[in-house]
Amino acid sequence: MTDAKPDSLAWPAFIDRKMKKIATLLVVFAIGSASAGEALTSVAEVYSVNIEEITDPRPFDLTGVVLFTEAFAANLYAFSISDATGGTPIFFAPPLASPRQWDVVRVKGDMVIEDHDKTRRLVAKEITSIRHGSPIQPVAATAPEINTGKFDFKFVRISGVFSGYIRDEVAPDYVWAALRTDDGSCLMAINAEALGTRTAADLTDSEVDVTALCIPIPGVRQGLGKCLRLYTESDIRITHPPAKHPSDAPLLSETNRSMHRQRISGTVVATSKGRFFLRTGIGRIIMTMPSPGESMPSTGAAVTVAGFSNYAPYWLTLSEALVEITGSTARPQEKPSVKSISTLFKDSAGRRSLRASQNGARITLRGKVAAVSADEMEISDGENSVFVVLDAVFGELPRKPEAGSVVEATGLFWSEFHAKTGAEIFPSFLRFAVYPSDAADIRIISSPPWWTPFRLVVLISILAVLLAGSAAWSFMLNRKAERRGRELYEERASHAIAEKKVEERTRLAVELHDSLSQTLTGVAMQLEVGATDTAKTILTACRGELRRCLWDLRSRTFEERDMTEAIERTLEPNSVGAKVSVRFNVPRKRLDDSTTHTILRIVRELVVNAIRHGKATDIKVAGECHEGTISFSVADNGCGFDPSAAPGPKEGHFGLLGVRERLKEFGGDMKIESSPGQGTKATISMAIGKTCP
Repeated sequence: MTDAKPDSLAWPAFIDRKMKKIATLLVVFAIGSASAGEALTSVAEVYSVNIEEITDPRPFDLTGVVLFTEAFAANLYAFSISDATGGTPIFFAPPLASPRQWDVVRVKGDMVIEDHDKTRRLVAKEITSIRHGSPIQPVAATAPEINTGKFDFKFVRISGVFSGYIRDEVAPDYVWAALRTDDGSCLMAINAEALGTRTAADLTDSEVDVTALCIPIPGVRQGLGKCLRLYTESDIRITHPPAKHPSDAPLLSETNRSMHRQRISGTVVATSKGRFFLRTGIGRIIMTMPSPGESMPSTGAAVTVAGFSNYAPYWLTLSEALVEITGSTARPQEKPSVKSISTLFKDSAGRRSLRASQNGARITLRGKVAAVSADEMEISDGENSVFVVLDAVFGELPRKPEAGSVVEATGLFWSEFHAKTGAEIFPSFLRFAVYPSDAADIRIISSPPWWTPFRLVVLISILAVLLAGSAAWSFMLNRKAERRGRELYEERASHAIAEKKVEERTRLAVELHDSLSQTLTGVAMQLEVGATDTAKTILTACRGELRRCLWDLRSRTFEERDMTEAIERTLEPNSVGAKVSVRFNVPRKRLDDSTTHTILRIVRELVVNAIRHGKATDIKVAGECHEGTISFSVADNGCGFDPSAAPGPKEGHFGLLGVRERLKEFGGDMKIESSPGQGTKATISMAIGKTCP
C-alpha cells in the first residue's frame, strides 16, 4: 500500500453530496462547541456509547495507526485510525495537518451524533504525530468473515472471481464489484487509481488475488453491510485471466455451480431491450443478458453464450454474457397454445393460483388493451392483466394498438419475480409477460369504441358553448328591448319603470346563466373522469337551483320594505321542519336591489345547507349595518362538520363556492365556525358603499 494524498482522492461513492454539506457544517459546529463528559480513550469505548443518550458533543482522546487518508468534501478530509480495540473514521479540516498512512497519531476532538442518519461522527480538533510506523501486513480472510465484520478496519487478502460490476452513479470514478468465492461473495469499492489501465470489463470473470481494507459502508448505503476498499493498481492482481470468447468457457452444468462464466448454445426465440431468450437443444429456455458492448442477436439466430448463472424458481439467467453468433435458423414455427388470461391465475378448482409452469412456452392470449406504450402493452380480461413486451417489434407494427381495443398476442410466455432480498424467504411474483417474435404476433381484433368519455366531454362542451351563445343572444335581445322602451316611453316615470323591469330580467338571466353554466361545467368534469354518481349529484343541485331561480321570478320579495320580512318570506319554501328566527336590523331603503338579492341568496343557501346537510332544527339569522358595512350571521344547532375537509366542487357541491363568488363583487368575506356535533355558524361581512344610520 502507498501513502494516500488528501488532495488527489475523492470520498467513495456511498456518501452523497448532501451528506458532505452537512458534514462540513458539522465540523464548524464541533470545533467551536464545548465538550462535556469524560473523554473516550479507545475505539471500543466510542462504539459502546448509546447514541440515544447523547445530546451534547462527547470528547475523545484516541491513539492508533492511520490506515488511510483522503478528501471527503470541500475543505474537509477524513482518515481512519485503528487501535487494539478496532477502527473508526475521523474527520478534520485545515489548519490541521493531514496525517500519513501508517503514522501512529494521537487525536483529540468531539464525537457528535448526526440527526439525519443517527450515526457517530468523530471530529478532530488536535492531531499529533508520534512516529511513522511500518505497513500493516494483510491477513487471510473469507467472504463470510468479511460480511460479518470480523475484519472491520483491517487489511485482508482474499481470492475469488471478479463476477460483476456497476459504475457508481454518485461518483463515476468508482466501481462497485462482486467478488465470488467458494463460500460466498463480498462487495468491492474500486477507484480509478486501483483499476489503472484496466477496465472493469477486462477484469470480469478473471480469478484475482485482492489486498484491501475492510470497512463498514457508512451513510445512505450502510444497509449494504461491509465492503473491501481498493486504493492502488497493485491491490488487485489477476491470477487467471478471463475467457475471451464463449467457446473458451466451460459447459453449463446445474450440478456444478461454477463461479465463472459458463457456456451454452441454442437458438434465439425472442428479444427485448437488454435481454434475449435462448432455447437450448433440449428445449430449455434461458434468459440471457449480454455484457456491455456485446452485440444483441436477432430472433432466429444460432448463438453460443457464456455468462454467470443465476437460478430462480422457474428459470435460469445468464448475466454479463459474452455472445457469439454462429449462424441463423428460420423463425420459430412452434404452434402456440391458446390460453385465456384467467386460466393463468387460477387452478382447476377456481382458486387463486399462478400457472407459472407455462414458463417458456409459446402461447396466444386475447384481451382488452388497458394501456400501451412503445415498450409494452397491458392486456386484461377485466380481472387480471398480462404484459406484452413490444420494444423489439413496435416499430414494425403496421397498425399500433390503442387503449380500449381487443388484441390477440402470441409469443414466449415468461413469469417474472422480484429479486430475492434479505427480508424475503422466497422471491415474490411480479407479473406474467409475453415476448412476441415479430410484428405478425400482434393482431388487433377490434378497435376501441367510437363513443368515448373524451368525445362525450367534447359534446357537452359544445352544448355548453351553444347555451352560452343562446344566453348572450337573449341578453342582446333584452338590451334591444330596453332601447326600444326608451324610445316608446317619453315620460320619465314610465321610462324608469321600463328600465327597472329590463334590469331585473337581465339580472335573472345572468343569474340563471351563471348557475347553470357552473353546474354543467362540473358535470362535464365529473363525466370526464367517469364519476357518474357525482355527476348525478350535481345535476340534482342544478335542478334545485333552477327551481329557486323560477321562484325568484314569481316572488314579490323585493317589494318588502323591511329586510326581516323579506328574509322570512324568502325562507318560507325552504325551512319546512325547522324553526327559523330572523332579526335583521338593516333598513331596506339603504340597499339597492343587487345587494338585497345577494343577501337573500346567501341567507337562503346557508339555511338550506343547515337543514339539508346539518339536519338543523333551530336556525337563527341576525344582521346589522355599521359604517358602510353589513355584517350578518346564520347559526344552527345541526351536526356540524370540519370546514377544512368540507366537500367541494370535485364532489359536486358548489354552494359555499357560490356564496364566496357572490361576496367577491362586494369585497365581502365569510368565516365558518363549526366542528362535528357542535353546530355551525357562518359570519358574513360585505360593503354596501353607504353609511348606515
